[in-house]
Amino acid sequence: MKSLDELLKMNEYERAEYLYEEAKELRKRLPKEYERLLKSNQCWAYLYCRDIIRGRWPEAEPYIMKDLEWAYEYIRYIIKGRWKEAEPYIKKNIGIYSQYYDRFIRGKYLKTDDELKKMSKTRRAKYLFDHALHSKDRKRLEKKYEDMIKIVPECAYLYAKRIIKKRWPEAEKYIMGNSHYAYLYAKHIVKDRWPEVEKHIMKSPKWAYWYAKDIIKRRWSEAEPYIMKDPNYAYDYAENIIKGRWPEAEKYIMKDPEYAYYYAENIIKGRWSEAEKYIMKSLYYIYEYAENIIKGRWPEAEKYIMKSPKWAYWYAKDIIKRKWPEAEPHIMKDPEFAYLYAKHIIKGRWPEAELYLILDDERMHNYRNEFGVTTLDIIKPFILKKYQRKLNEITR
Repeated sequence: MKSLDELLKMNEYERAEYLYEEAKELRKRLPKEYERLLKSNQCWAYLYCRDIIRGRWPEAEPYIMKDLEWAYEYIRYIIKGRWKEAEPYIKKNIGIYSQYYDRFIRGKYLKTDDELKKMSKTRRAKYLFDHALHSKDRKRLEKKYEDMIKIVPECAYLYAKRIIKKRWPEAEKYIMGNSHYAYLYAKHIVKDRWPEVEKHIMKSPKWAYWYAKDIIKRRWSEAEPYIMKDPNYAYDYAENIIKGRWPEAEKYIMKDPEYAYYYAENIIKGRWSEAEKYIMKSLYYIYEYAENIIKGRWPEAEKYIMKSPKWAYWYAKDIIKRKWPEAEPHIMKDPEFAYLYAKHIIKGRWPEAELYLILDDERMHNYRNEFGVTTLDIIKPFILKKYQRKLNEITR
C-alpha cells in the first residue's frame, strides 16, 4: 500500500478509489489514518460501508448525507430505515425525498405533538389520516389524534370510510357542515338517508341533486326550491329525476344558454320560444339550436352570429348550405375562416377576402395551392387599383 505522503499527493477521488480497492483486496477495514482519507468522498465512503464494513460508519455519515444520491443509497442498503440527521439535505430534492418519505416514514413515524401544533388544522388532519392509511395494520389512531382529524370534514369522511369502515358518531356534526362530504358519508357509510343532515345538504343545489338521485332515488320536494335556482342541476333534476318538464324551474333554466338549449333538446324536444332570447346570447348555442332544434335558419339570431367569423362560417356551411352575403364582410376578416369559406362554400377564389388572406402565411399558402394562383395574381389588382387612383389624381 502507498504511504500517506504518496496518497496526499493524489486527488481526492483517485485516493478514495485506491483505498477502497486496497481494502477490498485485503477484505478488511483499513487503519484509521487511511479511513480518514477515504471518508470525505461520498461515493467511495458508501461503497466502503457496503462492501467492507457491512454496516453504518458514523465517522463518514456527515459527508455522505450531503450528497443526495449516495445518502439515499446509504439509507436504503445500510441504515434500512429513517435517517433523521440527513433529512434537511434530502428535503432539498423533492423527488428523492418523496421516495424516502414513502419508503421509510409514511405510516411508520408520527410527528411529535409540538410539530403537529405548528401545522394548520387542515394540513394536520390530512397528515394524520395519511399516516393511518399507510400504517402497517391501518388501526385507529389515539383519541387525541382522531380529535384533530374529525374537525376537517374531508378527512373525517375519509377516516371513517378507509380506517373505521363504519359510522363515526363523534365526527358527524363536523361532516354534516360540508354538503359534499355529507353526501358522500350518507352514500358510502350510512348507505341510506341521513335525516339530520338533509337541512344542510338541500341548500346546495349540486349535492341536493346528487342526494336525491343516489340516496332518495326520487323527487325531493323540500330541496326543489334550492335546486331549481341552479340551471345546471335544475336541468339534471328534470332529466334524471322528474324525467320531464319542470315548469317551476324553467324561469331559471332559460336564462343559461347552455342548459336552456339542452332543456329544449332533451326535455321539451323542440323549440322553446320563451328561452330563445337567452340562447341567442351564446354564439355556440345559436348554431346548435338552429342545427339540432330548428333544423334550419334562425333569422332572429343571424344578426348576432354573423359577427363571428368562426360561427358565421359554420352557420353558412351547415345550416344555410350556401353563400351568406350579409356575413361575408365579417368572415373575410379572419384568414382561417375566409380560406375555409372560399374552399367549401364559394368553391373558388374570393377576391374581396384576399387582402386579409395575404396577411397569414399558412392560409395564403393553402389558398394558393387550392386555387392555383400566385401571390402576384392576388396583389396585382390592388397595385393596379392604387396606380389608377394616382393616375386619376394627376389627370384631374
